[in-house]
Amino acid sequence: MLPALRSWDASSLPSTGSDHATILISIRPPTPQHDQPRPRWQEADWPGLTEKLKDWLAPPPPETPSPNQLDQWFSSALSTLTMAIEATVPHSRPSPWSKAWWTPLLTTRRKDFARTSRKVKKLRTPDSYGIARQSKFGYFKAIKRAKATYWADFLATTPPNNICTAKHLVAPRKTPRVPSLPDALNPVAVNNTLLKHFFPSKNPLPSKGRLKRKPSATPLTEEEMKLALPKSSPSSAPGPTGSPTPYGRGSTSSTPRSYSHYSPTL
Repeated sequence: MLPALRSWDASSLPSTGSDHATILISIRPPTPQHDQPRPRWQEADWPGLTEKLKDWLAPPPPETPSPNQLDQWFSSALSTLTMAIEATVPHSRPSPWSKAWWTPLLTTRRKDFARTSRKVKKLRTPDSYGIARQSKFGYFKAIKRAKATYWADFLATTPPNNICTAKHLVAPRKTPRVPSLPDALNPVAVNNTLLKHFFPSKNPLPSKGRLKRKPSATPLTEEEMKLALPKSSPSSAPGPTGSPTPYGRGSTSSTPRSYSHYSPTL
């Protein structure tokens, strides 16, 4: 709070009637810090930079230099090297509205958060974990508060003709709800395309009907059926007619006639 303190006065306000004095404090609003251009290393011309560094030579150091002369020589050599790098590496062009809500307090909070994070990786103690967690929560809470404060100030100072601009800033982006697929111009076509892609049609399964009669087999006789039915197990599955085996065993007089039109399938 000390950098934001502008002035204070304890004599302008009336007395409260106690031994406590009322102090009027004036706070300076934080000035937004704009991002500085940074080198874009992913777009650097590394072959050209390598050729320039081959031809770069540091100036010869002075003989028996004093500390000031050594500092000047090092600064001069570093500046020539920096100029060679900056001539090859492009720089970003940050917008003046990029992180306009950033304040010096957030810079301090970020440094504390980074310091506690490094400390917890080194110590790994319960106390260090607690301090790092509190620093993290305080840092992100300060970011949220700074954004809300900046947005409120922006709306308070925005003229009426720029209210539409403020509305566009807070309005969500209009993204298409229906994905675009080739040869699908409406939601129904998109649905059918997705179903065909994720659930392709399969070959139909064979029918589960009655056993097919073998043409070369001879028909079963009633005597063969009377001999086979009593030997069947009561817990076996139903036969081609769908009737359970106990039914066939209990009605041996009529069952052979109903089974007589079946022939072996082997």
